[in-house]
Order: sequence, then C-alpha cells, then structure tokens
Amino acid sequence: MQRIEHRIFFMLLGALAILGVVLTFHRSVDPEVRPLVRWEGRTMGTHYLIQLVGHELSAAEQTRLRDLVEAELEAINQAMSTYIPGSEISRFNAFRETTPFEISARFREVLAKSIEMYEAMEGAFDPTIGPLIDLWGFDRGAVPETTPSEEVLAELLAKTGMAHLELSEEGVSKAVPELEINLSAIAKGYAVDRVASLLLEAGFLDLYVEIGGDLVVRGLNARGVPWRIGIQRPGLDAPEDPQFIFVMQRGGVATSGDYRNFREVDGEMTHHILDPSTGRPARTDLTSVTIYAHDCMTADAIATGLFVMGMDKGMEWVENRPGIEALLIGRKDGDFDVRMTPGMNRMLAE
Repeated sequence: MQRIEHRIFFMLLGALAILGVVLTFHRSVDPEVRPLVRWEGRTMGTHYLIQLVGHELSAAEQTRLRDLVEAELEAINQAMSTYIPGSEISRFNAFRETTPFEISARFREVLAKSIEMYEAMEGAFDPTIGPLIDLWGFDRGAVPETTPSEEVLAELLAKTGMAHLELSEEGVSKAVPELEINLSAIAKGYAVDRVASLLLEAGFLDLYVEIGGDLVVRGLNARGVPWRIGIQRPGLDAPEDPQFIFVMQRGGVATSGDYRNFREVDGEMTHHILDPSTGRPARTDLTSVTIYAHDCMTADAIATGLFVMGMDKGMEWVENRPGIEALLIGRKDGDFDVRMTPGMNRMLAE
C-alpha cells in the first residue's frame, strides 16, 4: 500500500472514502432558495465537505471558518494519526510500560467511547487489532504473500483486547505492554462531530459536515427542506445514482462495507474489516451496514461492529438500542438481501 502523505492518518480511512456504499450528498435539481456557503478539503486520507445554510459570509469570514475547521482536524490528527510518528497514538503504541500514559481530552473522549462500544458489542468492535490490520496488508502494512498462519494470528491476538486497557484520571494504562491501538473505525466519526460542534457553537444551525462518507446534518438544506442523504448500491460497478435516499434534519450517519477496500492474498480477495475474535477478515453475510445515530462517532463504531456480527445478530442488536437505526445489505443467492429498522424505513424519501 502506498502512503498517501506524511500528515494524513489512517490510509484505511482513505479507502473507506471510496466505498461503493459511501454516503453521498444527494443534490436536487431544484434551485437553492437560501444562502449557501460550501467548501471542500482534504483530511485523514480522504475528502471533507462543509455546507452552511442561511448565512452570507464574506471571503474573510469564510477563510476564518475554514482555518477553524482545519485547525481542529489537525489537532485530531496529532492525537490519533498512526501516520504521524509523534502523535499521541503513535507514542502510546510505542510505549512498553503498564503505567498510565497521559493523553489529551480528544484522545480520552474517543477511547472512552471505544471502551463503551467494545463492551456493548461484546468485542465485535475492538480498536486494539491494529497489528492485525497491518498483518493483512491494510493501513500501514504490506500485503502478505500468503495467508497468515494460525500461530502468527494467535501470537498477535494474545496482545489485543480492549479489556487490557484502563482509562483513569492519570491517563490510559495497558496490562499488555505490546498492546497497540488503531482508531480508524471511530476517529473519522469523531472528527465529523467535532467540526459540526464548532460550527454550531459559531451560530450555524443548518449545516452538513462530511468526512469521507461519514456525516452529520442539522436543520434544513438550501431549499428549506430536510437534508437528503443518498446510499449507493453496493458493488464495484454500481451506478452512481443512490439506491436509497433518506431524509433527516439531525443526526450522524456512517457506513461500513467489504468490497472496495480489499487485498488479494493467496489468490483470494480479503476485505479490511477484521473479526477481533479470529484476527481474520470477518466471515459475514453482510456487504454493507449503514447506521444512523445521534452522533457520528457512535454510528461509525456500530457500523463496523454490526458488520462483524452479521445480518441476523446485527439486526437483533440494533433493534434493542433506542435511537439507533440501521440499513443492512447482505448477499443472498446472487442478489441482495436488504433489511432496515422501522425508524430507518420512516426516513426513506417518498
């Protein structure tokens, strides 16, 4: 895998940005009737898109806002980028002591949510599998020539598990000195939430913030109606037009899928979403998972965990979680098996 640039983190996130099931902003042909400020940029190995509605801003004001957003994204990178040698996460991963490692507020917030999701999903979501992600040729790892042996997998699995982490006032401790963290399955959602919060605090109540397909919306779009979020049909040759369009005024949305970020190992295609219990690409009947939640960080983590769980267990899990909605797409008999929660179905555009 070729490194994209020195200060971009998580090449995995870059790959996620081109997922066939990546969330896309569905533009209507109707004319805009409210002022719209819109800009794009690059972060975390992918693109970001900001849309602010209802305000006419000068060039200087737009520059100030963009600088504010860029500064926050840079701070998140400095905390959680495995591609920056001096980042907090890089230093923690190199730390070989079991004493507390001091961390920033941003890093603490994401770790606390990671522990919460690890426990809630019974280990299906686990950010300590970074070395296994590398082993299979994703993130910073080289593509292996042969399938990793059971012995190699067992050796790395013994050094994983969020249960080996303890978060305290002093910092974060690891019971296994070699344990490392990769937050690629949750940090992008966190970054979306942070940027959205900054803009809300600045007085923008109608907004759209997206980073590589993970997004948050609030209020109404430029036409004065709720935002329309398109989900593409899974597949390498899928049409660009969305298969589903959801209408919403607030919340976070994230998608995980298996068919654009993969490697060929021993003549077989292996995808990037690993089962933390086996250290191997998850054997699941799902091809994509789209999650709606109050915040994007939660949606991001759940999308990965549910993909590992599979269709039936994943649907059962999400149906017992108020405020969480899901669109699950699986493969069945050469076709797609589509299921969604009642709340997700109510958000479908007519």
